[in-house]
Amino acid sequence: MNRAHPLQRSDRGSMTIVGAALILLAAVLLCAIAAIGHLLLCRSRAGTAAEGAAIAVATAWDEGRADPCSAAADALEPYGDVALTACDVAASGDATVTVSARTGIPFVPEVLGKSRAGPQNCA
Repeated sequence: MNRAHPLQRSDRGSMTIVGAALILLAAVLLCAIAAIGHLLLCRSRAGTAAEGAAIAVATAWDEGRADPCSAAADALEPYGDVALTACDVAASGDATVTVSARTGIPFVPEVLGKSRAGPQNCA
């Protein structure tokens, strides 16, 4: 008679549970990596949008427009879900712009991008 030891019978199917747990762990790690990659992409997009908006504001100030910060809204139109958060123009013409970009990730709903641009004397 070929009887299994009592401990061997209790281990039957345990590798299925371990395998399922490893697959679940791998899926969670892949989702976390994808979310981090998406956040980095959104942060880069916000930074690029802020740079373009800051240049537009500085150019509008240099051209003598009454409200140079209105140029930031026009510069942000192609970016879709990027919104102007703050705009400041110093007396020297240096423009500082802050924008926010929605991420679609619940625990980090938006990321910020900030940039500064202004005139430089060519001497």
